[in-house]
Amino acid sequence: MPQLGHTYLRTHRLKGNVLSFALRGEATAIGQSAAYRRSGRTAKTLVNAGRLRVEVVALRTGASMAQHRAKGNVTIHVLRGALRVVTPEGPADLGPGGLLVLAPNVTHAVTARRDASFLLTLALERKVGRTTPGGGVGT
Repeated sequence: MPQLGHTYLRTHRLKGNVLSFALRGEATAIGQSAAYRRSGRTAKTLVNAGRLRVEVVALRTGASMAQHRAKGNVTIHVLRGALRVVTPEGPADLGPGGLLVLAPNVTHAVTARRDASFLLTLALERKVGRTTPGGGVGT
């Protein structure tokens, strides 16, 4: 559960254990931000809780995220525009509604083919091997 004091708790309604977001509005807002106007790319973290991180990202046509890898599973869900994601298996072109899922440690680079916004989710792997007092494997 997110901890109190995080910015998203002040800017989004929280009821019990549920966070709700209007993704079109989030994407529009970051696409109008000074950071986006200045650099052609920006992101806003919506959730950073334990092993889960969710961001909305905006890239101007031609802007990119250099080749990198993540320690957990990654999803890229295009909200608007067009992206090219290049992996060792080749390029994947995604338009609105397109979803790409990457296994942990897959090298990838992202480039906007048209002004784009997308939802980026990172699910970090569970730590394995530590035992709990009850004898089971911990997280």
